[in-house]
Amino acid sequence: MNKKIDVSRDREFVSFGDCVIRSRVSLFRSMTDFSFPLKMSTADSQRFMTRVKERLSRLSDSQQSLFRAEKINGADFDYYRDRGILSEEYSRLAQTAFFYLYNNATALLLLGREQIELRSVVPEFELFHAAETVIECDRLLETVFPYAVSLRHGYLNSRLDLTGAGIEAEVLLSLPALNQTDEGDRLLKIALSENLKIAPYRCPALKENIPGVLTVTAVALDSESEEEMLSRFAKNLSTIIKMERLKRREWKPEQIDQISARYREALERIHSSVKMTLLESYQLLDIIRTAILAGVADFSCSTLNRLFDFLKESSLTRFRRQFSKSDEPVLCDHLRAGVLKDIFCGKAEVLCLKD
Repeated sequence: MNKKIDVSRDREFVSFGDCVIRSRVSLFRSMTDFSFPLKMSTADSQRFMTRVKERLSRLSDSQQSLFRAEKINGADFDYYRDRGILSEEYSRLAQTAFFYLYNNATALLLLGREQIELRSVVPEFELFHAAETVIECDRLLETVFPYAVSLRHGYLNSRLDLTGAGIEAEVLLSLPALNQTDEGDRLLKIALSENLKIAPYRCPALKENIPGVLTVTAVALDSESEEEMLSRFAKNLSTIIKMERLKRREWKPEQIDQISARYREALERIHSSVKMTLLESYQLLDIIRTAILAGVADFSCSTLNRLFDFLKESSLTRFRRQFSKSDEPVLCDHLRAGVLKDIFCGKAEVLCLKD
């Protein structure tokens, strides 16, 4: 399990940006002498948090500086949750919501599905780089945290499928060509044969599924290392994406004409709109992505991938507060329409987002 991740592997899958919106890698750990979160009392959770802070204080000054404590208010929780950095389960706990950011890249979540979750979320497909970041943090914490680990079974967790390497990987996929066909059964067969979980993406901001967007999740099998699991996951994604690309080649001239017509209608809608809901935006992004892949729109799928989270209310609110000194209420539907108009009907060619 201590094998170093080869981040150069990401370069093999750099072209996945036409389908992969974002990626996440999580490591799940438990500490000895404590029950799993669902069995903890409030007093136990407070004792656990005290132990965490005491253990982190044992790190050297330079190591401690890599961790930045984050208390979560409502707006911050929505922002981190919508970007996938916090899980929805985290909000439903009775314990005080609290986490650390490690080196401004990895979230150290406390008392989520497990006692400790290290989570890294990256754009498109940079899964091996995300894994290296969480593993680096994990190895550092392991020097001061009494992890619950067995020589026979590996890292122990409340979920049996996480016991062992304790790693989980997830990507959000957009597959517009496959969505136009009845290929669901083939995807499910791939998922079952390779121990993947495929489900519609449920947007936490809307509390409903987004048509055309899937989550694909994998965990390490028995005795499988982090590197082996990620390699298997990447190969399985490659198979699914090849299926998607083959279906695009089957588009007939009349289908491409229909895609082009829908794209022109989408641009007209964006140009004439003064406000736009998030669901409407997602519908338009799906039309634009299909047009890009059909060769009738001259935009980048990377721009659409970045917009996916940026158009959520929590990000727009944060964006407005960062760049505007006005105390006026943030009207997100108007901001969203303005962003889309600037990018697709204006002069903005690159979307540059920084936290």
